[in-house]
Amino acid sequence: MSRPSGRRAAVVAVATAAAAFHLYSAGVSPFTALVQRPVHLALMGLLAVLGVGVRPRADGPVRPLRPDGPGAGRAAAAARRLRAASTVLLAAAVTAGCAYLVAQHTALVGRAGAPRTADLVAGALTLVAVLELARRSTGWGLVAVALAAVGYALAGPWLPGVLAHRGYGLRRLVEHLYLSTEGVWGVPLGVSADFVYLFVLFGALLEVAGGGALLIALADRVAGRSRGGPAKTAAVASALMGSLSGSAVANVVTTGPFTIPLMRRAGFRPAFAGAVEAAASTGGQLMPPVMGAGAFILATWTNIPYGRVALAALIPAVLYYVALLAAIHFRAVGRGLG
Repeated sequence: MSRPSGRRAAVVAVATAAAAFHLYSAGVSPFTALVQRPVHLALMGLLAVLGVGVRPRADGPVRPLRPDGPGAGRAAAAARRLRAASTVLLAAAVTAGCAYLVAQHTALVGRAGAPRTADLVAGALTLVAVLELARRSTGWGLVAVALAAVGYALAGPWLPGVLAHRGYGLRRLVEHLYLSTEGVWGVPLGVSADFVYLFVLFGALLEVAGGGALLIALADRVAGRSRGGPAKTAAVASALMGSLSGSAVANVVTTGPFTIPLMRRAGFRPAFAGAVEAAASTGGQLMPPVMGAGAFILATWTNIPYGRVALAALIPAVLYYVALLAAIHFRAVGRGLG
């Protein structure tokens, strides 16, 4: 089996397991937080390790000091082996850390406040793995914020003025972040495991079933015959798709390949066509009923029913797209486009 086909098989296997687990926990038998959330993180972490949802980057060979020297091939091979080894270690770390918590969650309740060395080692391993997954998925920005927060917690006694505090030991910090639902297993991950995954799953099923093409055709019927029609079609299609997926990236991937070429053929500049698609797809996170993950977290933290949050977002979302359609119309009129 070739490497690409092997990776594809692994992605299909993990994605199938994730879908089965979340559907079972949602419709048959729910799990406790310290079981469902670690399993969710392990499955999503494995998908990230396999490259699903990870930011693309140049993955070429390491450039030696003398590219044409005898060590060039060996350096490139060593770099590939190092990347492969780090990927395997990351997959093992996130799986082991989550599996340990699932296996020990009942015993951990009994010894709350008195963790064993194995508990702390598993916690530290999981925290490092989560930071590396975040780095691979979003870059260094989020990781830097997390490391700054950890550093502030540890360095409290040595900070000046109002920044000073009693401080936390590394043992207590790992215990709080790993052995409770206040850290890694907190509300954001719970919302992702309970709500976001299922909405994204069914949105993807609708897209595969032809829902995306149907929404684009509907948008074309609504706005395609007006001035700047292709760009307005892109905006309306992204609004409709966003109401189902709640993901800006999924929105662009679904509608962009159809709408951007249409806008370019209609006379819009490539940069403007891309900007319209990006703005319209980003606004899809505001469009009810399925909004971005932030809406689910907001509803959970404020104890407000999600339906009320979605209803409150309806008017701002409509105004957002009205403004976008107006900008498209004025650009089309200004450039004499049909």
